[in-house]
Parts: sequence; C-alpha cells; structure tokens
Amino acid sequence: MIQDRPHAADGEERDQIDRALLPFAPLLYIAWADGELSADEAALLRRRLADASVDSRIADALGRWLDPAKPPAPEVLEALLLDVRRAASRLPAGEHLSIATLAREIGSASGVAVDDQTLRALKVVEEALGLPDE
Repeated sequence: MIQDRPHAADGEERDQIDRALLPFAPLLYIAWADGELSADEAALLRRRLADASVDSRIADALGRWLDPAKPPAPEVLEALLLDVRRAASRLPAGEHLSIATLAREIGSASGVAVDDQTLRALKVVEEALGLPDE
C-alpha cells in the first residue's frame, strides 16, 4: 500500500493517512514517472492542493511525496505502480477513465471513500499535470 513518507504519524492515524493517499497514487506516480519533478512543478501542485482545501494531514503527506529534494527511490515508484495496477485490476476492463476517476475507483475498490472534496483535489492535480480527460 502507498505509505506516507517520511516518518509521519504513528499507528492508526498513519494507517488512515496511508489509506487516504491511495486515490492519489496514480497522480503521484505520473508526477514522478519521468524521473524528475521540478521545484516549480511541485510548488504548483502544492498550491493547487491547498486551493482544493485538501485535509491538512493529507496535504502534508502529499507534500512529502512532492518534494523535489527527496524524490522517491525507484523501488518506491515501482511499488507505487504495483499498488495502482493491483487496484486497477479490480475495475471493469476496457473502460476509459480520467486519472481522477481512476483514482476514485481505486479508492472505492480498496475500501477508501473518496469524498467530493478529494475528487475535486484529484481533478485539480490532474489538470496541473496537464493530463488528458481520459
């Protein structure tokens, strides 16, 4: 499962944060897929998340994922991709989804309710990354 990094809350709170991050996994993977996230890109994503009023604990955890000075190791990105693929494998085959919709479905398939506020944040990040609608 996607994990808040680096060391964050302990125990149950950390598990809740980790689970809440799962819908953001596809976007986090895409943000780092080219191997680099510039400071400007990271700052834009953080601003967009703040504008979308993401829960501060989730925004802080996402901020740690979006730190250009501390990129995720290749094995962490690989694990993130495996999380996305595992969750996506439970979705109907052949359906074209936006990344935000895929993220919502991944959350739902994993037992994580994605509220309207989180869905708006996912769409904002999707737009900030310049991703197509499907």
